[in-house]
Amino acid sequence: MSRGQGLGARPTPSEGAVLSILWNPAIQRWFRPAGVAALVREQQAGGNASRAIWGLMQIAIWHRIFVEGQTPRRDEEPLDWIA
Repeated sequence: MSRGQGLGARPTPSEGAVLSILWNPAIQRWFRPAGVAALVREQQAGGNASRAIWGLMQIAIWHRIFVEGQTPRRDEEPLDWIA
């Protein structure tokens, strides 16, 4: 098994998810856009900002459920809410 595979391996966010986090209303409301953009640039340049970006994605979903009061349908992917 190569490095990064197996149990406990963290996936990296997709390029689309990374870019969409910039325009998410909850993220724009609660975080400095320049800081979020710096994380995105770091990830795109091959850096390792994936943990911070996953955290932002989770906050965006949490905000939609607990602040906006929306619930995903059974056939709906909550990660699509980030865009």
